[in-house]
Amino acid sequence: FNSVIWSWGGHFVFIIAGFLLPRFIDHNVGQDALGVWDFSWSLVGYSGLVLLGVGSSVNRYVAMHLADNDIEGLNQSVSSVFCVQMIMGLIVLVLTLTAVWLIPIFWSVRIGPLVSDARWLVLFLGMSTSLSFAFGAFDGVLTGCHRWDLYNSINAGCHAVTVAVMLIALVLGFGIVSLGVLYFLEAVLRVLIRFFMVFRVCPVLRIGASHVRWPIALSMLRFGAKTYINEVSRTLLYQTNSILIVTFLGPAMLALYSRPMALIQHVRAFSTKLAHTITPIASEFETKGDRSELSGLVLQMSRYNVAIALPPILFLCILGGPLLLLWMGKGYRHDILVAILAA
Repeated sequence: FNSVIWSWGGHFVFIIAGFLLPRFIDHNVGQDALGVWDFSWSLVGYSGLVLLGVGSSVNRYVAMHLADNDIEGLNQSVSSVFCVQMIMGLIVLVLTLTAVWLIPIFWSVRIGPLVSDARWLVLFLGMSTSLSFAFGAFDGVLTGCHRWDLYNSINAGCHAVTVAVMLIALVLGFGIVSLGVLYFLEAVLRVLIRFFMVFRVCPVLRIGASHVRWPIALSMLRFGAKTYINEVSRTLLYQTNSILIVTFLGPAMLALYSRPMALIQHVRAFSTKLAHTITPIASEFETKGDRSELSGLVLQMSRYNVAIALPPILFLCILGGPLLLLWMGKGYRHDILVAILAA
């Protein structure tokens, strides 16, 4: 229960930031710039396909090894996935540079004078994602040790400070490229804080090349593939829609489309964060062979998830349009669009 509360509490910071930042971008830089911001995130969003679901397996294996007091297994699992994710981070960096090169070739007509801003944004956002992937094993160690309080405090605290500085930058007249720079600095700060906290939370952990075992890495990849299939479909659906909108309709239309999508994503995040807390607990039950507790956990959490997700979905179906009007203004209200996406 405490893990869920910390996850939801941390996400409230992202919800507040998600309401403030687009409004400030639209007001200070314009709807086209907001669309370019969304477009850049959509391009970078494809990098999630590189991760192959391995990140979702870390906290499971950490929880299992700690429950079994298997320190050697813990070190081998974390070191192996750390090595894999470093390689994935480098792949994302290469893909980012490729995307930066392709932007003026495919989207210069639609984006127009903002094409240079789009290239810089994709570069900084892509580098941030590359860094997060490369050191993503630290997240799994914290959550595998059930320290959701630390994990969410680091995420929410860093993001709150960054968004505050972003809003100040927009008010002072800086453009959207400055937001990409600040986001990259936030990624660096998060990695540094997690690096120091991981070894305090789990002092027996040792990460090194001598602990890397490729069979273990492959087994973790196989486990992650179960969530990866779902992530592929979601990524292709959401990001490809955004790319198509920019390609045929322009960035201003993407800004219009992305606002109700953001509301849907926030609702989904509450369900997802509840689900994520189950993984390490379920892994401990599995290690101990307690199948009845495991079955009860799944049933109970599924009921909670329905109860949590259904009311806000119904709210968006009925009152999503007025909410968009209140949030972004008259030019962003589209009752039918938000109702369809919510449904």
